[in-house]
Amino acid sequence: MAKTAKKDATPSSESRASIIATVTTPLGLLALIALIIEAMLAAFAVRAQGQDFTILVYGMLASLLMFLAIVGGVLAFRPQALGPAAPSLLQVPAVPAKLKYDFDVFLSAPMAAFTTEAAYTAGRADVLRVMAALKEHLDLERVYFAGETIESIAGFDAMAVAVEEDLDKIRNSRIFVMLYPVKIVSSVLVEAGYALALRCPTLIFVRDLADLPFLLRNAAEVLHYVRVVVEPDTPAILARLKKNGIKLIPAA
Repeated sequence: MAKTAKKDATPSSESRASIIATVTTPLGLLALIALIIEAMLAAFAVRAQGQDFTILVYGMLASLLMFLAIVGGVLAFRPQALGPAAPSLLQVPAVPAKLKYDFDVFLSAPMAAFTTEAAYTAGRADVLRVMAALKEHLDLERVYFAGETIESIAGFDAMAVAVEEDLDKIRNSRIFVMLYPVKIVSSVLVEAGYALALRCPTLIFVRDLADLPFLLRNAAEVLHYVRVVVEPDTPAILARLKKNGIKLIPAA
């Protein structure tokens, strides 16, 4: 007999657990409480007679009216409290911080977008100067720049196909720095988006704020780990790095 009772109790426990699991909002909790009160009063009413029965009926009606009054009051002053919290568009899922990184900085610049060797050489020289400034003025020694050892456009085009390797370098960098000297369609925008998704402290240098895509342009206003700095040219960027140093890098 004891074994039978034990088997019968299991479905009941599971049923109670499933009911509790469905209560996910304040409104659901209020409804559950009201149902419990009504059930208790109904159970007492079965055995009640005369005046006691009348009192229980009034009690059931009073509890129902009280429940409606509470819901009405909440709807009037805090309607959002009755439903589940809506996810904010500005909330970024937290990414566990790495304890060790292969690089201090991933330095991103639109090198593959250059169309002539002369332009590529000049652009690469500017990025290398910024790279040196990061090391000298910010004490960031391990700077990764894909074009550091690539002296021609042809070599960079071959490197550009290694997307997985590129993203892996970003994942293994503590800080993301992007140079965006002119409005251009470039993979650096993809790299910046990936860094933002990783919640990587991001510093962006741009000549004109309007050159950036809308979301990236306004990222610094809503994401504490992003900073956008407007500077007209490379010498101005170098001067800013020298003046502000590591304070330019936003907090993680």
